[in-house]
Amino acid sequence: MPNRPCGGTVHRLQGRTVCFTGRVLVKGEWTVRTRCAERARELQAIPKTDFSRKVTLVVYGDLASKVVTDDRRAYSSTLVRAEAERRRGRHVCVVDADGFSKLLDGRPAPCLELRRARTGRVRPVAATASERRVRPVAATASERRVRPVAATASERRVRPVAATASERRVLGGPLRVRRTGRRTVGDLTLDLSRLDEGTAVHEATVGALIRHLSQQGIEACGHAPGGPEFDAGWLRGEDVFIAEVKSLTGAREDQQIRLGIGQVLDYAHQLRTAYPRTVTHPVLVLERRPSAARWTTLADSIGLRLTWAPDFGGL
Repeated sequence: MPNRPCGGTVHRLQGRTVCFTGRVLVKGEWTVRTRCAERARELQAIPKTDFSRKVTLVVYGDLASKVVTDDRRAYSSTLVRAEAERRRGRHVCVVDADGFSKLLDGRPAPCLELRRARTGRVRPVAATASERRVRPVAATASERRVRPVAATASERRVRPVAATASERRVLGGPLRVRRTGRRTVGDLTLDLSRLDEGTAVHEATVGALIRHLSQQGIEACGHAPGGPEFDAGWLRGEDVFIAEVKSLTGAREDQQIRLGIGQVLDYAHQLRTAYPRTVTHPVLVLERRPSAARWTTLADSIGLRLTWAPDFGGL
């Protein structure tokens, strides 16, 4: 590999000047940049808030779905500058969330290559074929016949009522669909073109959910300030429903669903602990029917409502 003094491997954090693009999934837990910087500093690395010529290592996380919340897409400019430094002859190592987790454990991590696409974009890619992502397979005929359980008659008759003081602390203001953008040709991604598509699909699913609930006379809300950051919440009678929305575009389907299940169950547990008198229902909302029917069975077994656009069966 020309001009790769690391030899394709980052052996340790010690002595590295590190820049983070955003939150990083460290051992299954989303970790904000400030905490990532603290952990890197504990291993004698030098964290930086912005990219500069002193940076020798860039860490980016899993950028699917809601992970990216910065409208200016600051992470993309960081990777663009890292790639530009490489072209100038100064090699900047790049690792993903799994690589950063390995470095925190004192294990070596692969330094990812940056490949330029036909559009002019550049994306980090794993060095080995085994690390490349696979696409989900199409649903079988038997899987397409599986449908979520429809709402009971009693649930359909329930009208939303004004939230109590405790419920208002769970739900925030009315939910709005965020605007999503497109990057210029010079932007750098991991495939950021597919990330743009996944983010747009996520927000389109949120919008469809808002409209679906509105047709039932229910207002979808965001999360309360300082509370668990679920994607959408609403009331049916005195019960609170909280939903995590996952797009399946531009990412591994099973990984996205597992992540969504863990997130919404965690949010529900936090709310049940804080408000034990409030009945809280976790809901996982997908952009489309999952390829494997087993996710519906799994959701039923753990008391989780699984639904998907455009019909949102069971809500």
